[in-house]
Amino acid sequence: MNGVALGVHGGPGMSLDAVFFSMKRAHFGGQRLGRFLLEPFEEFGLTPARFDMMKTIFETPEMLSQARLVEMLGVVRSAVSDMVKRLIKLKLVSKFRAADGRTFIVQLTEFGRALIKKACDELMNNGEATSAVNGVITDDFNRDPMSRRHDWTSWFFYIGQKLGNDATANRDLYWGWDIEDTYASIIRPEDGETWGPIPWMDEKWIAENTIDEEVPAEVLALVRG
Repeated sequence: MNGVALGVHGGPGMSLDAVFFSMKRAHFGGQRLGRFLLEPFEEFGLTPARFDMMKTIFETPEMLSQARLVEMLGVVRSAVSDMVKRLIKLKLVSKFRAADGRTFIVQLTEFGRALIKKACDELMNNGEATSAVNGVITDDFNRDPMSRRHDWTSWFFYIGQKLGNDATANRDLYWGWDIEDTYASIIRPEDGETWGPIPWMDEKWIAENTIDEEVPAEVLALVRG
């Protein structure tokens, strides 16, 4: 069990078995891909880990405590605490005590909300991140990524849960990789028949289906440049 315990925390135990070693290599590769995709937002301090945290806060409708954020992200408290402090310095997140005097509530600033929304539009809603990942998980023998996405994510969550990292409460953070599910989620009853061709998510489509929100000029200039 010592090897497994070390492996959970990313230490030497990760190299004690081929499965854990390959998972570690894939994780590092995923981090590199994430940093590449987020390069347009680098000057604002947006990293893959910070993106995950800000997106979790952004998509949680109720007040979110820092303790609950730890559960949803599936990381240690100290990591969340350090990241929140850094995001506060970057003016992307704010934190205050709840009425009980003990609980810390974490929320995005106006600038933080605008930045994560713009990042989601540029990387997820237009399919760029999905396309990049699809290119990684498919090959000449299997060009359909959907079955692999379903199987692999299920297995990764299962392995994490078996090793004590139960972040299933937030497993739908990136549910929008299925274009049909995305389309189904945005249609309204007044739209009538919902089956048929799915519209192409070009800039015009995104503009027509995005909730208007004030976005700082510096963010727009960065993305449009």
